Amino acid sequence: MYALWSRLRALFRSRARHPIRVAAVQPLAAGVVMYAADIDGRRIVLAASPHAVCVLDRYPCPRSVPVEEPPTSDA
Repeated sequence: MYALWSRLRALFRSRARHPIRVAAVQPLAAGVVMYAADIDGRRIVLAASPHAVCVLDRYPCPRSVPVEEPPTSDA
């Protein structure tokens, strides 16, 4: 049991340098929430309730495209 705990602790300690960004949160029902998080270049979609957490999908993070503003008229 101690060896398993040590491996898990080492795994989380090594990933602490990688940022985790929550891209979106959407409540679905009472106590059920869906999260989209960007972790290590992957987007992970999770559903969480008070009793469980489920991974719904994983795929590469979409690249952010800079938004171009429309030209302003100085008339």
